[in-house]
Amino acid sequence: MASSRREDYLYPTGVIKVLETRLLTKDGIERLIDARSFDDALHVLREIGYAEEELRKDIDGSLDTEAKGTYALMLGISPTREFIDLFLINHDFYNLKLLAKYKLGLIPKSDVDRLWLDLGTMPARIDVDASLDELGKTMPDYAHAVETVIKHYERLDDPQVIGAGLDAEFLAALTKIQDEFLSGVVRAYIDFCNLKTIIRAKEMGKRKEFMEAALAVGGDLDKDELLDLYAKNLDVIFDWIGKSRYGDDLSDALSRYRGEGLMPFEGAVSEAITRRVKSAKYIPYGLEPLFIYLFKKVREIRSIRAVLRGKKNELPPEDIRVILSAV
Repeated sequence: MASSRREDYLYPTGVIKVLETRLLTKDGIERLIDARSFDDALHVLREIGYAEEELRKDIDGSLDTEAKGTYALMLGISPTREFIDLFLINHDFYNLKLLAKYKLGLIPKSDVDRLWLDLGTMPARIDVDASLDELGKTMPDYAHAVETVIKHYERLDDPQVIGAGLDAEFLAALTKIQDEFLSGVVRAYIDFCNLKTIIRAKEMGKRKEFMEAALAVGGDLDKDELLDLYAKNLDVIFDWIGKSRYGDDLSDALSRYRGEGLMPFEGAVSEAITRRVKSAKYIPYGLEPLFIYLFKKVREIRSIRAVLRGKKNELPPEDIRVILSAV
């Protein structure tokens, strides 16, 4: 539970204000994108403290280490870990997808070992051969989530329900947050994710039974109403979204859908969530400045990962910008 004493955040907020000066700015991102080569992009990152040689050897490993250090710092200075767990459990659910696929025989154990993320709240390694009942003794909520999605798969015989179902379980897990500001951000995030799921599933022609597993509870938009909406055609769905509380956020992106697909929608969602997060930027000290910093830092790491992969694959700057719009 978040601390009720804002004074507890005076020192942590001071630390964060210093760290914010080292974040990659918009101009820095543009320099990174426009860098002539992968090596030139690394030089830009060196200026703000990233390990150039480590990134050259292993982009993902180096950035995972950066993320670990960030989480460790935040856990060390924050009076509460509640908002930090919002980010950490995202990594947990990535690992749970690997676990579920392994349990269903869809991937070998070597893939689990190779792809498992040593981030999040779970142990660095778990016994993936242990029964779900055994795993439930130490992580009951996660074991239940995996068991639930396995049942969805067995009922629908659709591998895509594993990722979609665990994404819904992840979003539902976020609703445990008790801070009023963060709860509002989480509810909006769940709604945006559900709307995106509806459009993507409509593209793929998924059945209503798939949507029952893929839509998350906990947002301000009622799940049953969204299930009814899914039965409509895309024009009706877009019209409904345009008239909803999120119409101002999404109408322009929806108008571009026919020609550009979901990429503008994902970019609009990213911008809308960012606006909601930054609405608390004038609060001088408290949980909010810490959350805003961590939000920016996590987004910075994801952006750097996307840009460096693009540079390594010699993508032109305009293609990298399109990819970044959805980060």
